[in-house]
Amino acid sequence: MVTLLAGLRLPLTIIGLIVLYAAERYLSSESYHVGLRIAAVALLALSWLFTVFLAIKATKFRPNEAKGWRILSLWQLGLVASLCCYLGYAKALGDNTTPETPVSKILLAAWLVLTIISLAAGVGAEWAMRATGRGEFAEPNRVGRAMLSWTTVGLLLSFLVTVNYVGDKKDAQSDWSYLKVSSPSEATQHMVKSLSSDLTIALFYPQSNEVKNVIESYFKSIAKLEPKVKLLWFDKDINPVQAEEYRVARNGLILLDMKGKKARIDTGTTLAKAKKTLRELDGEFQKAFLETTSTKHTIYFTRGHGEASWIGEVGDTPLRSLTMLEGFLRQQNYTTKLFGIAEGSATSVPDDAAAVVIVGPNQIFQKEEIDTLRNYVNGGGNLMVFLDIEKPTGELVPVGGEDQPLYGFLRELGIDFQPVPLASDKNHVVVTHSPSDAWVIFSNIFTSHESVSSLSRHDERVAVLLYQSGYFKVTPDNGTWTAAETVRSMGDTYADINRNFKFDPDEKRQFYAIGVAAELKNKPKDATSPNADKKSLHQGRVVAFADASAIADGLVRNVGNALFFADSLKWLVGQAELQGQLASEEDVKVRLSKKEDIYWFQGTVVVVPLLVLGAGFIATRRRNGRAKGKQEGGV
Repeated sequence: MVTLLAGLRLPLTIIGLIVLYAAERYLSSESYHVGLRIAAVALLALSWLFTVFLAIKATKFRPNEAKGWRILSLWQLGLVASLCCYLGYAKALGDNTTPETPVSKILLAAWLVLTIISLAAGVGAEWAMRATGRGEFAEPNRVGRAMLSWTTVGLLLSFLVTVNYVGDKKDAQSDWSYLKVSSPSEATQHMVKSLSSDLTIALFYPQSNEVKNVIESYFKSIAKLEPKVKLLWFDKDINPVQAEEYRVARNGLILLDMKGKKARIDTGTTLAKAKKTLRELDGEFQKAFLETTSTKHTIYFTRGHGEASWIGEVGDTPLRSLTMLEGFLRQQNYTTKLFGIAEGSATSVPDDAAAVVIVGPNQIFQKEEIDTLRNYVNGGGNLMVFLDIEKPTGELVPVGGEDQPLYGFLRELGIDFQPVPLASDKNHVVVTHSPSDAWVIFSNIFTSHESVSSLSRHDERVAVLLYQSGYFKVTPDNGTWTAAETVRSMGDTYADINRNFKFDPDEKRQFYAIGVAAELKNKPKDATSPNADKKSLHQGRVVAFADASAIADGLVRNVGNALFFADSLKWLVGQAELQGQLASEEDVKVRLSKKEDIYWFQGTVVVVPLLVLGAGFIATRRRNGRAKGKQEGGV
């Protein structure tokens, strides 16, 4: 009996910790989550009771061993107390992602410190008990000293954890360098090499200026890329004629000029003022380059059908507002306009339209409007469509979309929208800690299609984030149009047909198409588009995505979502050569996949400390062995 209880103590503790870890990290959305919590605490408490029983049992015949068991019960009691603190912390935290109240912060600190100290003390005490704490010649004092020594190690580790946590939450930065990026990015190089006319870059800085010294190598690299780039350095005070020609009133300005069309970058003449601009110099140059060299494109957003927008009451809803997207387009030298019945959506698309965008309509398009869109794309136009699975009122979109002519038009292109929510009980984002989180999914499954080339190159670092997304059934070739999947869901995703946030036997896990691109194979000779001749460089193109909220303010902050929209739009308007990443002085964030994240977390938190402790243990044992050998030799 005693041997059995002694052997069960540690396994019960380890199993309890594993159960709690799995419940909190992987099964937090399950209905049996609370039961797993209770089971974990019960296992740890049972292990502690076994130790107390062993101490009582040994008191009469082996008092020294009994004292050792009592010492061991202390670290186990501390571990049970730490779990109680954690459960209290989880309850105080509620739906928040970070502790906000003093009680939750105190419970968080108590949980972390007690856990680390208890586990560290347990390692030393259990090892000493195993070596010298059992039987008639037990040495409880050695067990106590070992426990005290390892408690000190636990205090050190808890101090490091606390310092790192505070440092993360109270982040302070000091910038000791400027413009680590001294050469243009790959995207900028493609842009410069595509020049068809001469471009003059005039830089106005005093001699030996600190900002000039920083940006000089960058612009020299620009000039070496293309002979059409003419690089000129001026000082406003020494070169007043040139300053008057470029209408420059002071130094610290960079002017780009092509055929009289100008753009400028204002850095100032001191590093203190130029800091923000220098950190994003490559991006600022791209904006100025586009403003100078490209024709301003106009993007038309449909309205009048309940679409998401950047104006009105819709603009105040994060999952329906397009404020950030509209600002991004303006920065990229696009003009944005609304396009409804009053603007001629039932007759024809304006001649200056680079693309028409439809985002989350929840009301029916008129037949005349669909005919306008059909004529537009058949004549070489570009269309982007982002769809929703339900209306703002909560009313479900009918399966198959029988009441929406827009769905029928997309089916003509080989794109069949299915307004059934996709869900995942394994790969989803925890937002509310409720079963509905299964609908907040993400994916980094991108095809080789040109419209997602940037995403596919960086699929290990970026992913698209979706909320209440439907999916598409794709017909690759219907004679006139060719359609291809561009983004797919993760393989464990299922279509939640009955919308109960759970995987049911009649539902199927598979890769679902959530992004599609279609292109007109042969442009009809009788295309009715009034500007068909202007669009002869490429056939009509359509991009469709099964989640309109993906480009709304609430989700477009995610890099993958923004990159999907940018790349798709560039493919539509025939500017795929501008795709690429900006060079920046800002540190690049390291993004790991879920599997890699686990490896790094476990390696830094568990493996590395164990290696250090193991090396110290081996060195200590070897030293003690040599000392013991010398003593025996002396005897």
